[in-house]
Amino acid sequence: AGMDYLPDVPISVWQDNAVPTRGIAVCVHGLVMHGRVYDSMARELTKDGLMVVAPDLRGYGRWQEADTLDPRVRYESSLSDLKELITSLHEAHPDLPIFMVGESLGAGLSIRVAEAMPDTVSGLVLSSPALKRRMYLEPEMVGQVASLMTNPMRQVDLVPYIKKFASEDPEIVQETIQDPYVRKHLNCLELMQTA
Repeated sequence: AGMDYLPDVPISVWQDNAVPTRGIAVCVHGLVMHGRVYDSMARELTKDGLMVVAPDLRGYGRWQEADTLDPRVRYESSLSDLKELITSLHEAHPDLPIFMVGESLGAGLSIRVAEAMPDTVSGLVLSSPALKRRMYLEPEMVGQVASLMTNPMRQVDLVPYIKKFASEDPEIVQETIQDPYVRKHLNCLELMQTA
């Protein structure tokens, strides 16, 4: 749950109350991922006095699990959620700097938030920002793409992409594939929205 900041949005929060808080990191996940993937990094950052807040973008993570939530991918709504989250965090902690931390798709959204809220976002940390479109197809995916032309609502298996891009460490790749909150299918329309 989104705490007091956005109660209807699934948000993961890490904070070490034994250390004075000196800043806030809002972490935005990449395609197929969810906010909890920042757990290891967040635990380290809290030791240095950062509160870490990581929402699940709409259609990802916990948005997929409950009937009360909407499993559809909604990037414009996610962008609005992020802006509301930044506003709420700033109102609750007006003296703390707020940094956006984004990976891939999340980096692109972080840039958009920082651009819209330059007086509130103190800085950006971007990993693999999706700054230009890149098409990647494994040979077996060519058939999937062709079949999407006849059925745009058909679900595309994203596991081959996860295997290729999640990590060079096979253990991390396997953990990602087995993570029930990682989204492993998107339809053609959702993939087009992502681009």
